[in-house]
Amino acid sequence: MEGWVVVVPVKDPRRGKSRMTAGFGVHRATLARAMALDTVAAIRAASLVGDVVLVTDEPDLADEAGVAWHADPGAGLNAAVRAGLRSVDVDRPRAVVTADLPAATPAELDATLELAQSVELGVVPDADDVGTTMLTMRAGRTIDPAFGGRSLAAHVAAGAQRLDVPSAWGLRRDADRPEHLELLASACGPRTAALLASITVR
Repeated sequence: MEGWVVVVPVKDPRRGKSRMTAGFGVHRATLARAMALDTVAAIRAASLVGDVVLVTDEPDLADEAGVAWHADPGAGLNAAVRAGLRSVDVDRPRAVVTADLPAATPAELDATLELAQSVELGVVPDADDVGTTMLTMRAGRTIDPAFGGRSLAAHVAAGAQRLDVPSAWGLRRDADRPEHLELLASACGPRTAALLASITVR
């Protein structure tokens, strides 16, 4: 199927989201998995998305999400992103989306990809205007990913243009800490919402 190819790097839920431990304890891994599945479900439902590739060391997660997978090389987030991008056709438009966007919606993704069609390289900042939640590449273009830390500045320095996405959108609101989910709870996808409703945040 043609359309955008979206690469989603997913750290092993048993190791991911360590900053959630203080609030969610033993539920942290389940929460990380729920957020990843809700994020992928929103991506899959976007009309401009043709294919989704999870980069993970858990193929069963990709099976549950109903998407293709590529093995995580185990050398960190940016190595996972590079591996995922190398696995797809460079002659198609590609995007990288982080797996911790439980409140992102298909409409937001479609609107953002519409914007991305007009630039060679695009970047969506997180709500703090420091990190990156989405990186886009027109067909034939590449960029060395620099996720983590002050990645927005790094991606802009590498030639990506900031995409004008409202700060209130779920696509810009990655959930790294318990307080993030407290703010997002009413807008989260079904898996994350159901889990939050069933547990007590400490």
